[in-house]
Amino acid sequence: MDGIHGRTHARSWRAHAAAHGWSPWQCAQAIAECCGVSLLKATRLAYGWRLADAVAASDGIEQAPGEPVAITVKQLSRWESGDERPRPAALDRLCRLYATRADRLGFGMDYSPVDEDTPAASTMQALVGGLQAIGAGVGRLLTFADRVRTAADRNLTPSTVSHERIDLYTDTFAWRRREYCATAPAPMLNILLTECDEIQSLATGHHPAAIARRLSELTANYATLIADALMKLGEPRSAHAWYATATIAADDSGDSLIRAQVRAQTAMLPYYYGHLTEAVRLAREAQMLTRGRICSAAALAAAAEARALARLGQAAESEAALRRCQEVFDQLAEPDEEIAFRFTERRLLLYLSGTLTYLGATRRAGDVQATALLRYRDSDGIDPVLIRLDQAICLASDGKLDDGCQLAAATLNSMAPQHRTGIVLTRTADLIAVLPESYQHSRSVRSLKESLALPPGS
Repeated sequence: MDGIHGRTHARSWRAHAAAHGWSPWQCAQAIAECCGVSLLKATRLAYGWRLADAVAASDGIEQAPGEPVAITVKQLSRWESGDERPRPAALDRLCRLYATRADRLGFGMDYSPVDEDTPAASTMQALVGGLQAIGAGVGRLLTFADRVRTAADRNLTPSTVSHERIDLYTDTFAWRRREYCATAPAPMLNILLTECDEIQSLATGHHPAAIARRLSELTANYATLIADALMKLGEPRSAHAWYATATIAADDSGDSLIRAQVRAQTAMLPYYYGHLTEAVRLAREAQMLTRGRICSAAALAAAAEARALARLGQAAESEAALRRCQEVFDQLAEPDEEIAFRFTERRLLLYLSGTLTYLGATRRAGDVQATALLRYRDSDGIDPVLIRLDQAICLASDGKLDDGCQLAAATLNSMAPQHRTGIVLTRTADLIAVLPESYQHSRSVRSLKESLALPPGS
């Protein structure tokens, strides 16, 4: 149950510890840092014990006065993985088992001066690097080990998934929402897929209604971000499939706000890839599901409707949707922090930019774009790039064709390669599409098409 990586590297660290006179605590620190396991598990591995060995050793310890404690393999595994925390009596028994303190098992903090038996950071890093070099090329084995671990966790879990287990994934997803806005879509997609796969392992089988609802909510949230990342990468077919999964999961949760959120997010896919009436339909459905409540999903849906209507040439309806968006946004009480699914001022400016650009209100759009770019940093992902491409379209609409093409080319050529994805190239193609036919063979357009011809990610 410790996995190939854990057993192999722990054995190497024990040999190194024996050769250099390290204490079990020093060995445990090295294992924890190298293998990415908890201190409790690292301590057991430092002793060279399997779970059953540790439990057998615990059974041989004389019971302390007071409440009797019996440690099982299942309990110890869940403590090591962080799914549960040992009660005080059990923690005391673990400390006696390993002849150590609670903080050295990962429970609590030690505020005393630094220990002299702690390896220097530089030495630790060098040793970790050496063992990692020895283990180079085992990526497939580690992937397999992760899958085996997930299966083991599932088998060690009682017949129903606990709320505490779901809380761990909910907390993790809260971090992913913060990372998502500034992280390139490809590496983010890998993280999201790995965690979503673990959630699906938990979801296998039948669960009480409350647990099933929470699993559906988590699936809907993860699937939505996975779909969004695929959309940014220029993979509309895969994105469409994941948005469908997100919709099914959201509907299964029964939460009307999650259902609205998923549909509002889904409306972006047909907007960017040429099915504007479908974008309008999804945006209106999302607004209906919010039932007049003031929330980010309602503001996003109204903004998505306004932007799609503007591209369809329905100016009056677009302006009306824009006013609804502004009214909802003015009443939002959420912090103006950039995290996924939150409709912040920067998100409002992005949608205003796109809407006003296609309404032909280039002066208003220019003011919005200038304000938006002051709010964004170059490291803020794809959004500032999309705003600059809106600027380029406005320049072309005002007859400044060379300026528009040059701004678009400069934007493409200066952006970070990991953010130069399919959605950016699609928006650049939208600019070329609005240029007059007589201008299509100009030097500026040829230069822009050469930049556009480079594959996503280059």
